[in-house]
Amino acid sequence: MTTKIEIVGANPKKIVILDKPQRRIDPAELGAALGAKPIGQPHGTLDLIDLAELGIHIIHARYSQSG
Repeated sequence: MTTKIEIVGANPKKIVILDKPQRRIDPAELGAALGAKPIGQPHGTLDLIDLAELGIHIIHARYSQSG
């Protein structure tokens, strides 16, 4: 069963966007600016197991560098 929702009180204000959207940054350009080294692209699609393994690899790499 559906019921009609009635909004009471002041009317909501209209949202106005004042700035133009910024240009998109190419991931390679951002990586180069941050000093990252390209490691290649994954082949095919990644499933949850692959993503979990990638996350573990990133964590291990992060903590082995800081130690």
